[in-house]
Amino acid sequence: MVFHLKLKHDILIIIFQLFIITRKI
Repeated sequence: MVFHLKLKHDILIIIFQLFIITRKI
């Protein structure tokens, strides 16, 4: 359960970073 939450959190961070990168372009 904890692993699943961490995985979901990591995915949100990756999406957030991609969003920032695309905004800079």
